[in-house]
Amino acid sequence: MNPKKLKILEENFELYWSGKEPYISDQRFDELIEELKEENPKHPLITKLGLNTIRGMKYKHKNPMLSLDKVYKFEDLKKWINKTQRSPNENYIIQYKFDGLAGKLVDGVLSTRGDGQVGEDISRHKTHIDLVSGERRKSLIKLQKNSKEILGEIVIPKKRFEEIRISDFGTFAHPRNFVAGMIGRKESWPKGVRLDFVEYSSSKQEVVNARNFGKDRWEILVKDFRKNAIYPTDGLVIKLEDEKYAKSLGNTAHHPLGQIAFKFSGETASTKIKEIRWQNGKNSICPVAIIEKAVIQNIAISKVTLHNAGFVKGLNLAPGDEITIERAGDVIPHIVSLDKKGENFCSIPKRCPYCKEEVEWRGPEIFCTNLGCLGTKRARLMASLKYFEIDGLGDTIINYLFDKKIVTSPEQIFQVTFQDLMKIPGFAEVSSQKLLDSIEASKKKITYPIILATLNTEGVGKVTYKKILEYMTFEELVEAKKELLNIPGISEKRAIAIRNSIEEGKEYLKAITSLISPISEDSIKGRKRICFTGKMEKPRKYYENLALQHNYEISDKVDKSLDILVTTEITRESSKMTLARKYGVKIIELKDWMEEL
Repeated sequence: MNPKKLKILEENFELYWSGKEPYISDQRFDELIEELKEENPKHPLITKLGLNTIRGMKYKHKNPMLSLDKVYKFEDLKKWINKTQRSPNENYIIQYKFDGLAGKLVDGVLSTRGDGQVGEDISRHKTHIDLVSGERRKSLIKLQKNSKEILGEIVIPKKRFEEIRISDFGTFAHPRNFVAGMIGRKESWPKGVRLDFVEYSSSKQEVVNARNFGKDRWEILVKDFRKNAIYPTDGLVIKLEDEKYAKSLGNTAHHPLGQIAFKFSGETASTKIKEIRWQNGKNSICPVAIIEKAVIQNIAISKVTLHNAGFVKGLNLAPGDEITIERAGDVIPHIVSLDKKGENFCSIPKRCPYCKEEVEWRGPEIFCTNLGCLGTKRARLMASLKYFEIDGLGDTIINYLFDKKIVTSPEQIFQVTFQDLMKIPGFAEVSSQKLLDSIEASKKKITYPIILATLNTEGVGKVTYKKILEYMTFEELVEAKKELLNIPGISEKRAIAIRNSIEEGKEYLKAITSLISPISEDSIKGRKRICFTGKMEKPRKYYENLALQHNYEISDKVDKSLDILVTTEITRESSKMTLARKYGVKIIELKDWMEEL
């Protein structure tokens, strides 16, 4: 490998594990590693793979912590299956490959993998980490010393990461970088920040027989795992179910031969920034990059989020820069790395793009100083109305209702009349009535956490408000009768933001709760979950709204928690039908379900 490529590998390795943003994509990094493996399999960087730079006390592993060999294509995975199976009846266990920091807990010591032989003792962080084993969760600091090794991954749940990815202590593009940053901290952790140490042996598992290990089955498994992932994952681990046989195959210096990792790929693409647009968000002024068209998983992407002004300034992003972007699942496409700097330098606006008043910096973000800015008010209204999940209520309609002063506050959407909707360009009686029905149907699925989320409290969303209401009632929260700081994960800064937001929105909260009757979270738990599949006579939303009226909970996926799958044809084949049969979900034809109603 030429010195330039080697230098790129070494630099990005250090960036990866120091919590900073690498300037090449994960896939490119792996490609370079594979190239180095072929040319020089004994190179020190190969054995360092998975090692975070040891800055604290070293810990020598009694039993080596090896990495895993990797494949990227099903064909290569199938070759490994054929190579390791003793017969077509050989069973394999499939489980998540978490994208965090590999660790070990033994004799009360929590350590990183390091080079497999020597890691870092990170026991100083145990007060901030919970052990997750199946459904059980317990703080590491409260565990008795264990002589049995517990192997796992230090990670942060995806939802929790989204709540704090942009904060006073940094902006993080990926959960993995956040974990590495927290573990590498010498100073105290920010209040309320916690990580999970997920035991490998207790994570979601599927057993597959070698005889049935076909490409179609594999694609269904991958799709199912990815949809249900609570933590960041970058692949799946496949290992022999027979542990004794797996151990008999032995290890290389780098990995065991009885298991392998299948890494997800095809989610990144290289492109170039054409323009950076600044627009009013629900709180701050947000940057969006307009890019040269890139295609990921057959989806054309022309723009990506740039998070905030601090992110743009930190990477010195500007038109002409060559970048790598990522689109994982339903996540908004974002920049993974800056690959090549163009000739331009970044330019942060000094005035609001809407009202032209001056902006001010607060942490990594910029804000319009005009409290009456209509651009901000419009953005906040759009963000609030999306929480109600009203079918057919798009940005164009919201803009019209806002411009005509029909809806300038979220609760006013429930006061819209048929005559109001008939005035929208292109609307007629049928479309107006359909939207009015959707607005009415949405009332039956609005909870108190949803209402509180429409306040657009900075750094606080539906998940946090749901957690708060586990400790107090809605009325107690609004009237400030209980202390927020007693709730785990609520920092002083967040508590102040919540109090200020509720105080400013008291009239709104009073107005909206007089128009609708929020349902309880308990009533949602008692609902049957239903999913629809197949081409139907009427739009799918028609049947979903019908299900909502009969107290069903709508799901767009099939998993073990689904109660009913409604299909147009009981004998049809699809991924949803296959999964429903696998999980024992009740399958019913549409006409029969309609008769039952």
